Amino acid sequence: IDLLRALGDRFAKYAERKRDFFFKFARARAYDEFRRALLHAADDTSREGKPLITFDEFVEVFTAPSGEYNNWKLMRDLIALRMLERGVITDDENLFEDEESVLTSQEEEA
Repeated sequence: IDLLRALGDRFAKYAERKRDFFFKFARARAYDEFRRALLHAADDTSREGKPLITFDEFVEVFTAPSGEYNNWKLMRDLIALRMLERGVITDDENLFEDEESVLTSQEEEA
């Protein structure tokens, strides 16, 4: 739990500078999309000498040994909740698309 809080705090600080990170992170539907957003942000912060997430932290939070259950979406959502507690979005921003636009985009893909 402490690691999830720490990551949420770090990610919130990063999202203050890079507004689109929160939305890419919190809205990712597929694991590869999620990893891509996280790796892009990690690369960005590593260039500044401040790791956003370490190898060990990523493995601990977002992977599980063979045979064990791990839900990356639950971990992502807990971190996103911490980011929201830190005020990462403003009152005029919507966290999620409305259901109608989600259904419309799914219908277009079909």
